[in-house]
Amino acid sequence: MALTEPFGLTLLEASACGLPIVATSNGGPAEIVRRCENGLLADPHDLAAVQKAIKQVLTDPELWLRLSETGVRKVREHYSWERHVERYLKLVQDNRHVSQGLGRKNLALNPKLHERLKLADRMILTDIDGT
Repeated sequence: MALTEPFGLTLLEASACGLPIVATSNGGPAEIVRRCENGLLADPHDLAAVQKAIKQVLTDPELWLRLSETGVRKVREHYSWERHVERYLKLVQDNRHVSQGLGRKNLALNPKLHERLKLADRMILTDIDGT
């Protein structure tokens, strides 16, 4: 258990395999557990709370089964590549008006780029700095 975890890819991998999780209540794991109902959260500074959560998951077969089954299903529902792409495309579609025309201006300044883009069969789009 990390003191803080920005996202928690290993938690998703564990849940996708049916393993219930006990994770830090700080950072990304809280969102993952809320969405996927796949484990328990504990304050990593509270040893007794961490021990209690681990013991609860390990000794309660009904809880283990519920967290395991729900985790597998909801990880696929919320964190699969298909779901990610669907959400991404919806965000692009919903926000297309914000940059309407900016791309055309940039392409007009660089006609060679425009010609290359027309021939491209793949693209990687990024927005590293939120612009």
